Amino acid sequence: MQVLNSIGQALFTSFSMLWEILWPIVLGFTLSGIVQAVVSHQTQELVDVHYSHAEKLVLVLDNLNTHTPAALYEVFPPADARRLVEKLEIHYTPKHGSWLNMAEIELSVLSQHPLSQRIGTQAELQRQVEAWQKRRNQQAVTVDWRFTTEGARIKLKHLYPSIEGWQSSS
Repeated sequence: MQVLNSIGQALFTSFSMLWEILWPIVLGFTLSGIVQAVVSHQTQELVDVHYSHAEKLVLVLDNLNTHTPAALYEVFPPADARRLVEKLEIHYTPKHGSWLNMAEIELSVLSQHPLSQRIGTQAELQRQVEAWQKRRNQQAVTVDWRFTTEGARIKLKHLYPSIEGWQSSS
């Protein structure tokens, strides 16, 4: 009987650990799908309502994986998606300068400090993350971007149009 109890306890522990691993993944994919749908519907509203008279709509987006024309095809019927894509001209912010990088930097710092050791319960995890967040906010931590405007002009020169034979009038 004790063997069965041990096996039962081991199975319970295994499934509990599996659940702790899987629920954030499932939640992440669910939230990603919701974000994709919301962004797609906002794009449709921009094209069809707010700027319906525009020939082209220029969007500047960060490099989030849901900010692609393919996302429109996942939410709308192909004909509607194609109509929207044809009215859009999409430009992306540099990968090393988007808000997503700031979030990734903060998650990296978080994983090196409060999350660097095993945490026994979800309540303890929440307590530690809240304490860390309070300290970071009190310290008014900022991101020290080293990518200057001058550096961008040099590195991204190939993205800017050049006009052959153009002379400055000054």
